Amino acid sequence: MTNNKKLKILDILLLTLTVIIIALAAIISLLHQDNNKVVLSMVGFLALAVVGISTYRYWVAYPEFSGLKAPLFVPKAVGLGWSINPRNPIGLGLTVVLTVILIIVFIQAIL
Repeated sequence: MTNNKKLKILDILLLTLTVIIIALAAIISLLHQDNNKVVLSMVGFLALAVVGISTYRYWVAYPEFSGLKAPLFVPKAVGLGWSINPRNPIGLGLTVVLTVILIIVFIQAIL
């Protein structure tokens, strides 16, 4: 499979997950129930999937930098600002740490 096909599939998957997350958030706000742990856990797991898929998409889309030569912060491809570069070993570590923190927060919110 070529990189262009992979990128198209990943873009469609990311868009689909984003729409599902927005729909679940709308359901939470419309129901106004105190116990939305199931929906909240679904949103959390989908958010983690978005983080993983977008990191993989970055690796497929920008293959030129790797190792310690890669910058830690790179300009965002869309919009303004900077992003953590997972191709840098420190950036990969930060991405893993942020993902673990996200998992812990959602587990505590569910329980």
